[in-house]
Formats: sequence, C-alpha cells, structure tokens
Amino acid sequence: MRARPGDPAVKVLVIGAGPAGISAALQARELGAEVVLLEAEQVGGTNVNRGPAPVRTLARAARLVRDWSSWDRFGLRGPRPTLDLDAVLANSDRVAHHAHDTMDIAGHLRHLGVDLTEHLGPVRFTDPHTVRAEDGGCWRADRIVIAVGGHAAPLPVPGGRLALGYDDIHTMKALPDEVLVVGGADTGCQIASILEDFGVTVSLFEAAPTLPPAADPSVSVELGDAFRAQGMNVYTGTVVKSLRAQGDAVCLDYRSGPVIGQLVADTVFFAVGWPANLSHLALDAAGVHTEPGVIRRRVHGRRLDRRADRRTPARVPHLHRGDQHGRAEDLPGSGHRAFPAGLELPRIRRLTKRSPEPGPRSS
Repeated sequence: MRARPGDPAVKVLVIGAGPAGISAALQARELGAEVVLLEAEQVGGTNVNRGPAPVRTLARAARLVRDWSSWDRFGLRGPRPTLDLDAVLANSDRVAHHAHDTMDIAGHLRHLGVDLTEHLGPVRFTDPHTVRAEDGGCWRADRIVIAVGGHAAPLPVPGGRLALGYDDIHTMKALPDEVLVVGGADTGCQIASILEDFGVTVSLFEAAPTLPPAADPSVSVELGDAFRAQGMNVYTGTVVKSLRAQGDAVCLDYRSGPVIGQLVADTVFFAVGWPANLSHLALDAAGVHTEPGVIRRRVHGRRLDRRADRRTPARVPHLHRGDQHGRAEDLPGSGHRAFPAGLELPRIRRLTKRSPEPGPRSS
C-alpha cells in the first residue's frame, strides 16, 4: 500500500539490533515509517560484539601463526611466533569496540531517525501489536519485526554442561594442550582450525558423514583432508554419547557405527546448533505459532522454518535483499524516502556484514 498525502506514517517496531534488525529498521525508515529499534544488550548483536567480528580476528591471528611454516621457502628465517593469549584476546575485543567507538553504529541510527533503545533486557508480547519490557516500558506499533538472533544450543548429552561454547574462548586464561570440538559445521570447523593453528592438539567430531555437512561434497572432502594433513583428528559419522569429568580433564564417550570409544582432553568445545531466542517473547500472545527455536510462517505460498540453526548456504538472507525491499514497500503508509538514498546508509550495512578487520592491515 502506497502512502497518500496526509496519511500518517506507519509505526514499525523492530526487536533486536543485530545486522538483521538494523537492516530492517533502516529499510523501514528509508521508506518513511516511524521506527523504534529495541536491543536487549548492545547494538550490533552477536555479530559485532561476540561473534563473527571478534572471532574472525582470532582467525587472522591463527593464519599469521600458520604462515610461519612457509617462511623457509620465501627465504625468511626466525623462530615460530609465540602466542600471547591475553594480547590476542584483547585485540579481538578491540575489533568489537571499533564498531562502537569509531563507527558509532548507535549514533548513525539515531541520526537517520531510528528511535533506538539499548540494554533493555528481554521484551515480551502482550498482544499482536504491543510489547512490554521488564522495567515496565511499553511500545505499540502497526508492524513488529522480530530479529532477535539466536544462541548456542547446549550439548544435549549427559554431562553436556562440562563443554564450553565459542563465547567461552574469551574467558580462557591459557590455551589447553588438547581439545575436543563437537560439531563440524562452520562454527565448529572455525574453532578447531583456530586452536590447531595456535598449537593445540584438536579432535573434531561430526555426526554427519562429512564436514561441514551443508557444504559442496568436494569442499567437504578437501577440508577434511586438509585438517587431517595438519594433524587434526577428524571423526565423521560419529555421535557423542556423554561427557564426564576425569580429574581436571573431560572424558568424551562416542559411537562411530559399531565402534564405541572414548577420548580424554583438557577441554571440550561444542558447536551443535543456533536456535532462535524465542522463549522470552511470549509469542502466543501475538498469535504466532512456534516450536523450539522455530517460527513457522508462510511466504508466497511456501512454508518457511525460521530457525537460526537451519543448515542453509551462508549469507542466504543477503542474497534476497531485493525481495526484502519489495516486501518493505508493501508496508501501509510507505512509499516515500525519509532521507536521500545512499546517505550514510551503505556505511552501516557494510559495517554489519563485512570481514571485520578494521584499520591498517598490520592491526
């Protein structure tokens, strides 16, 4: 529906200020809506604050360590770099802070007319058009967009609490000598690769026949071969049955076909899924049907399972931005731009999606 002269602007409420929520808020604002953006913690979400941005910085440090092995062929001499874990983690935090201290995401959003509230805590629906925060704050809108992101699924086996998630990397005081990584999709492979490059002995477990399971078969084969060539132990088609403490170490019991085995390591990391943060939203009050980690909707006659841990090709949401734009223009009251197209808008979108290694290449 296009706006007519004198029509009031539609009010849009976006829950969650990660990349998806920021994109939705800016798109609605660009089309003339009044936009409120609510964030439980800090703007940027997991992507900027704890996820890809800082983790990719760890991956860059790991690549620099790995490059040492090829120095000789280029006539370079010197000892293998030693790892200062505190400094590596501090640099990872610096990258996360860069988005706020230098790029000022929150300031840009407010400058573009988005009413942003951060550090709000969870909100819940009281009816299809109203949400309420724990501090009593209440917001009502014509349209509400849910972009709350997800969280690391727990390891659903006895003793699973003994395992660490990728968030716990930043709490480590020293590198373990030996690590078991459960989950061979993108996150698990990245954790395993980073730790292996840092000199940790790594064993990687995946229940599917290949890793990462959603990748092209040729990519899966090459990746598995590359990991094994580096000395990593890769167990595909292997189900983890339980974890148990064994002194200061952790013992992992597994089954691979008819074979039952166990391994003992200093630490176990898990990366077994990423369900959506839905439990606190009280979506039944909004008439929205959910299952654990899933919102079920029909779009253009097709049923979509909106689950954060669904194994689909990377960056699929970004491939369909044209469709998002078209659907946003169907908002009642939309049809005019609130600010000139392209004014500072691309800067924010790039910040939330690009490979986050800001500053000179030596940083």
